[in-house]
Amino acid sequence: MTTPVETRRRTVLQLAAIAVGYVAAGIAALAVVRLRSAGVDPQDLAASAGMWAFGDLLRGLAVGAAFCLAPTWFLLRLLRGVASLWGPVSGAALAWACTIPLALGLVLLPALLVGQTEVGDLSFFFLILRTPTAPAFLAAALAAHSMSRAAPSARRRLAVAAAFEALGVASMVLWLSKAAWDRLRY
Repeated sequence: MTTPVETRRRTVLQLAAIAVGYVAAGIAALAVVRLRSAGVDPQDLAASAGMWAFGDLLRGLAVGAAFCLAPTWFLLRLLRGVASLWGPVSGAALAWACTIPLALGLVLLPALLVGQTEVGDLSFFFLILRTPTAPAFLAAALAAHSMSRAAPSARRRLAVAAAFEALGVASMVLWLSKAAWDRLRY
């Protein structure tokens, strides 16, 4: 039988390992971005530095979010017995996931009703930054949904968050498919 001190020590060690996992995910994302830039001619980088920087930002967000899945899963697994945690976690997940339909609406509605607007342009920029992380957040929302069995209202919020993240994945796939189609046509 374990004592409370041993249990506390084990929990602290697990949290430390999870924190190391998040730091390793950040370092790995930076390494992926650096490796991509290492194979490019420095004159090409200098000629269009802003475009390369924005691509590196998107790549870093997507890869960093994907690498953060493992420590997030271990963190959720460690904290799954804490009933008071699931309300705030599901609320935060739902609030974050709501940014996808909000940005999509702010892009599509003005474009359909009055043509291109500044709000639509800003929303499109946000959508470009937000959608590469949607697959990782979808996986995290599904993992949290499966671990929050004791909190039915939190499970419902996490299911809605997962649906919105799936909408983000679908919009990203459609956007990339349209870009590929346009490139093939011309």
